Amino acid sequence: MFARGCTAAGALLLLLATASALRPAPPGFEPSVVEQMVSKNAARAAALRAYSGERWYRVSFSGLGHKHAAMHVRVDFAQPGPKRFTVLSESGSSMLRHHVLEPLLTVERHQALADAEQGSSLTPANYDFDLLARPHPGSSNYVLFANPHAGNPYLFRGTIWLDNEDLGLVKAVLAPVDVHSSWTTDTVCTYRGQNLQGFWLPASNHCVCKVRWFGHAALDIAYAHFTLHPAADPQ
Repeated sequence: MFARGCTAAGALLLLLATASALRPAPPGFEPSVVEQMVSKNAARAAALRAYSGERWYRVSFSGLGHKHAAMHVRVDFAQPGPKRFTVLSESGSSMLRHHVLEPLLTVERHQALADAEQGSSLTPANYDFDLLARPHPGSSNYVLFANPHAGNPYLFRGTIWLDNEDLGLVKAVLAPVDVHSSWTTDTVCTYRGQNLQGFWLPASNHCVCKVRWFGHAALDIAYAHFTLHPAADPQ
């Protein structure tokens, strides 16, 4: 039922979590912001030789009954990639594990291979970006709206927040273009990043979708225990 929709929504969050750079934007955007962002992201990507970390996936369904499932995964990355995923433990509903968490991990592996070969999907080749706000006394972020181009069902539409100093990805609130299921509606996802030793890495993902006539489903991914192996300090 809701598994296909939530798995697709989780995959969208992963596109943000693995984004390493935004390439030069089309005319009409804010060239100074984009140029700085590209430069800083490229420097960070080049400086981070390898890292490892752990992820905790949790999915829950509330409606006609309550079901939960969890998966603990170790992730290892070394240039030039891709990432390697090792499942450390699984628990909870077998239906949720087999139809949500395991397909989501498969999507992550495929996305990691694509990123290693092609780079991040969060690029002007896939999106038009509009600058909504600059840093001001009440906010330390640039705020951009990302509007997807047609043709790729695994894109999203939403707002992203960039750090005012190094233009790392602080936060994103998004909705998938296509959740791949007629059972799910009103999907909303929130990504948060964290700055560790000058490198921007994912901190959490949270996605909620409504299941027609049956209730709600939620997917959470928490990221921790990072060990970084930089080749140089990020610029």
